[in-house]
Amino acid sequence: MPIRFLSPLLLLALAAASTAAFPTEDQQDIPKTLEEQLAVALERNPQVRLAEAKVRQAEAELTEVRLRITEEIIQLQSDLAGQQLEIEVAKESLLRSEQLVKSGHASSETASQDKIRLLKAEGELTRLQARQRYLLGVDRASARRSATSEVSQDAPKRPRRPGMPAELQKRLDMKIPKVNFEDRAVTDCFLYLSDLGGFSIVIDYDEITSEIGDPDIDIKMNIQLDQSTIGGILQAIVDLNPPLVFVARDYGLLATTRFKAEGMFSATIPAIPMIPEEEPRIR
Repeated sequence: MPIRFLSPLLLLALAAASTAAFPTEDQQDIPKTLEEQLAVALERNPQVRLAEAKVRQAEAELTEVRLRITEEIIQLQSDLAGQQLEIEVAKESLLRSEQLVKSGHASSETASQDKIRLLKAEGELTRLQARQRYLLGVDRASARRSATSEVSQDAPKRPRRPGMPAELQKRLDMKIPKVNFEDRAVTDCFLYLSDLGGFSIVIDYDEITSEIGDPDIDIKMNIQLDQSTIGGILQAIVDLNPPLVFVARDYGLLATTRFKAEGMFSATIPAIPMIPEEEPRIR
């Protein structure tokens, strides 16, 4: 019978039989044993291949991150060494200025400028050191482990903070007739108060930026107070920026976050409890 007289159903059946009898190149025989089937599946399964591609991408990203961190740490070491030298130069310059002021050969304004330069250099060193701790992954991780262990164990007694050093407290109690901060960066407020009180305020830039924002740009102050004290103004600043805390140090005050201050064995503004550890993380 000529093919043109075959019914369409019969033609479809013949095509199917032809396909079954002669498999295409993409079709392969199914392995006989279980071991062979597992080997083929783990090699050719689309989901396995997709997962392997993701692993290769993740490995490439990890290599890129490691290279970037390596470059940052190398650069940071150079920056730290340069900043240490900057502080030494600033200290020598301040010492010369103070001697010239005492002998009457220079004005007190010169010494003030050198002091501001030294404070800025010390603040930049603190920022670089905080960046170094972040890159190395120290401090914050240990504090989180301690907070986790607190949940699973009976909470030990919290260590009691020492009081504010007498000399620093005296400066904090200094009365100010009037203060008017209108849309001023919080760092400018710190500089004004530190110059007025005669003590240093070092800014923990990385820590504050991670919790609140860039102190030079993002944190603006609008405070108008009459008959206040330096300590009262600092209290108003932290009231408006709750994560912010001032910690008493040998050089004056460290402006940082509550998270970091909880593990420091020093007086704080405002007074905050310490994390329940046997030994404080930072003295």
